[in-house]
Amino acid sequence: MQGFVSRLQHWDTLLFHRIFGWNGRRYLDWFMFGVSRSADGHLYAIVAGYLLLFERSFFVTALPAFALERSLYFTLKRTLKRQRPFHRLENVEYLMAPPDLFSFPSGHTAAAFTMVILLSQVFPGIRLPMQIWAATVGFSRIYLGIHYPTDVLAGGTLGILCAKVGMSGLLPFH
Repeated sequence: MQGFVSRLQHWDTLLFHRIFGWNGRRYLDWFMFGVSRSADGHLYAIVAGYLLLFERSFFVTALPAFALERSLYFTLKRTLKRQRPFHRLENVEYLMAPPDLFSFPSGHTAAAFTMVILLSQVFPGIRLPMQIWAATVGFSRIYLGIHYPTDVLAGGTLGILCAKVGMSGLLPFH
């Protein structure tokens, strides 16, 4: 098992360096910063408020999904305490200050994928652009030096699973 973890960390670091190495291009840096900031949470509150007025079923599904996602995210982050790339790797400086100390999983990616799955149920026509946005959020977190690729993969998986559980009706608030 330790050999598998070691190989995974090796590939994770290599892929991180490959993606992080693309930064330094002014317009791309600006774009990645903006995409990452779009997932800070303010947008989710605006969308939820709007949908609360016009599509109550979204709110009833989103509340338990995001409650589960945030709970699992904080539990994993505080339990695993994985250091961020700029703390562990030489010559890596973040381009955006992280919101907390630890790296795993990516909360921005988790929340973005939770929102995408939930919104796709209400507005199926925007599924593909929303999926591209969520994937770009995850990519931007690596590009900006804040997360490893496995942090983003775990965050996306967490977000999708929490949205699916929220839509299943297995959680309270339904």
